[in-house]
Amino acid sequence: MKKTTIFTCFIFYLFSYTCLAQNTNIAKAYYINAREAYEKKDFKGSMEYLENAKQEIKGTNPDIIYLELLCNYNIDKLNPNIDELSMEFINSANSGDERINEVSLISVEHKELVAKEKEREKEMYNLAVSANELTYIRNYLEAYPSGERAKEIEAVLEQKEITDYNNALEINTVEAYVTFNQNYPNSDYFSEIKTRLDKARDFELHEKALKEDTVYYYKLYLTNYPDGNYREEIEAAFENKLLITANEEFKTDNVNAALKTYESYRELFPEGKNIYVVNQRIEELQDKIDKENKLNDRTSANYFMLTYSSDNLFGFQFGKVHLNKIGAYFNLNVNKSVTKLQFSIDHTIPELSNEYEEASISSSFGLSYKITYPIWIYAGGGVKYIEYFQKDNEDFAGIEVEGKSAYNFYPEIGLQVKIKKIIVIKTGVLYIDSDIYFQGGIGIQTRNW
Repeated sequence: MKKTTIFTCFIFYLFSYTCLAQNTNIAKAYYINAREAYEKKDFKGSMEYLENAKQEIKGTNPDIIYLELLCNYNIDKLNPNIDELSMEFINSANSGDERINEVSLISVEHKELVAKEKEREKEMYNLAVSANELTYIRNYLEAYPSGERAKEIEAVLEQKEITDYNNALEINTVEAYVTFNQNYPNSDYFSEIKTRLDKARDFELHEKALKEDTVYYYKLYLTNYPDGNYREEIEAAFENKLLITANEEFKTDNVNAALKTYESYRELFPEGKNIYVVNQRIEELQDKIDKENKLNDRTSANYFMLTYSSDNLFGFQFGKVHLNKIGAYFNLNVNKSVTKLQFSIDHTIPELSNEYEEASISSSFGLSYKITYPIWIYAGGGVKYIEYFQKDNEDFAGIEVEGKSAYNFYPEIGLQVKIKKIIVIKTGVLYIDSDIYFQGGIGIQTRNW
């Protein structure tokens, strides 16, 4: 029985020794990884490996403590764990370990930094409390969100918010409300302040519109606040302003501006108290503008037109119709056989028959004079040259009829009408060789003055 017990203990010891050796090897591997991560400045990764190493050996050792201290120091020199790790390393390391001096220097530097940080925290605290300004209060809470006096400063911030809220209500201006909501975007008063801000903007624009007393500001108010608290007052002032402006423009004979303003009044205030007068003025101004437009159309003009006469001649005419002076024109017409003309008489026939055809060209010159706008009378004279040729023998041309001259002089008379600044038309008669022919034409005005 005794032998059995001794054997069992031996087996248990051997198993425990084997497991411990295995855990030590794993911990050593974690430590090596931690060293490599530290050299790469991956301090947080290094600390994760060190935690795994400590779990494997169910404890720690000077090497692990030293590396853990360096990682904490590089991450945050004010870390409170630095003091504890420094003492733990000094107490566990061999007295001859060269790293003790380095750890001691780290501990001293850490304590100095902590002392300076406490002094800085105290200064920021005093400034936040004494100055009672939002910037200093928030600077403290941003720097020390978990500081010993953070709750006290949070209370100061809450009281500051209440004070600023009451001040904004008392001042009751757009600027005061905008400033509050900018300073306290997450405030419980934000919605209330926004409502008050809208009312303040309504009031301030209303005051600005009445002070400036211009169409621009009245329109601006009604556009921004169609259901504003002062809509009726602004509408009344706007209506009055439009009427005064239109009347002044009307008196100074600024016709187009007055018409535009009166029409704006009618559009915006169709049921306005002055709508009857406004409608009368609009009609009066429109009549005046129509007359002015008609007068503006009364201009002298150069023109070019196409013409035709009942003796089957067609051509063109250019000239001038003048408002206050005598105008002039020149006309040139031909018939369709004009290319047969030889301008020489080679043969004479006793009378015309169906086997002969006429080739002719005519030109005239005359003067025009305004009767009443837009009608001008024109009169002039011209000459028509005629030759005959046989229809079936194009070479047999230059024929004249006995007793009739190839040259025929004639008078002409008619009317010209100018339509706005665009078109000129004419109609008239001409008298050739005891026959009356009608003539007409239409053209465009090439220049007005």
